[in-house]
Amino acid sequence: MFHRPWRRVALCVCVLAILMVGCGGGGGGITAASPTVFLVNASPDSAALDFLLNEDVRGLDFQYLETGSDFETIPFISDADGAYDLIIRDNVTSEEYDAENRVFDNSTHSAIITVGIQGFVAGEEIKRLRSIVVGIDRAAPNGNKARLYIVHAFVRETGSSTPLILFQNAGENPQFATGGIDFASSASLTVDSGTMDWVAKRQDADSPVIYAQATETLDAGAVYLVLVSGIENDADPLRLPKLTFIKLTTV
Repeated sequence: MFHRPWRRVALCVCVLAILMVGCGGGGGGITAASPTVFLVNASPDSAALDFLLNEDVRGLDFQYLETGSDFETIPFISDADGAYDLIIRDNVTSEEYDAENRVFDNSTHSAIITVGIQGFVAGEEIKRLRSIVVGIDRAAPNGNKARLYIVHAFVRETGSSTPLILFQNAGENPQFATGGIDFASSASLTVDSGTMDWVAKRQDADSPVIYAQATETLDAGAVYLVLVSGIENDADPLRLPKLTFIKLTTV
């Protein structure tokens, strides 16, 4: 996982007297309660993706597992004012892979994550590249705990459907486990801090298939985004299934 903050286009802010007013049309100014967004490319076969909000480039040329440097504050734009057009496009060809209209409410924090693959075959459109938005509670958890947001961005090889997965600590009787997570969806867990083995496996009770596993040391009072990503049996080892833990800043 890596980030390049200098490759992102900074938000334009105009100052009038002591009030800060956003330069974009149809929106309000940035305040202490304005929404924030964090960008992540979890599409394993994508070469270079741009993230746009209302045609403003917020993330430029993001490679696989590249993230923004931190959460970025954006002006609130209501549904009545047109909300935001969230667009994911190819940095080279400018082809738009996904576009949706979305409101980011004040006092909220969201991770915008690309999942799926560019190279899906006909009949497997469910695997297509798209964006999902995951709401994040950035308040530090109490005590010796860590909060995890697990995102199912893993796809099976061509010809195989992608099942629901379970994320849990390793072992037959896990202390911490999610319910079934569907592709392009997420779940959250509050777990003990410290070093622990984690697995992402097929939900089926009679199947022992583990798709990805990792040993991670979690800090007390921290919040993490956990990506279950990659393509099953891919020829490129960098695209094989894996777990990636991304520590987020708390507020």
